[in-house]
Amino acid sequence: MTITVTARPSSDGLETMLTTCDLADALSVSPRTLDNWRSASRGPAYFRIEGTVRYRMSDVVAWLEGQQVQTLESLSGRRRP
Repeated sequence: MTITVTARPSSDGLETMLTTCDLADALSVSPRTLDNWRSASRGPAYFRIEGTVRYRMSDVVAWLEGQQVQTLESLSGRRRP
C-alpha cells in the first residue's frame, strides 16, 4: 500500500497533518471506520485540536509498519514459483 501524502515540514517547521477524510482516502476506508477505531482506542495516534481530529503522518507510517503481518514465506525470503 502506498500513501500518496508524504510527511514533510510546512513553512513553520511542523509536520503535515492529515484530516480524517485525508487518511480515510489514503487507507481506502471510510471516515466512519476511523471514527470507530478512535472510539475503540485502535488505529494510528491522533490529535484533537479545537474539536477537529488530525493525524501526524509519521504516526500513521509507524502504525502501518506495526500492522504488517509476516508470513512464513516472507520470513524465509523464498517465493513460490
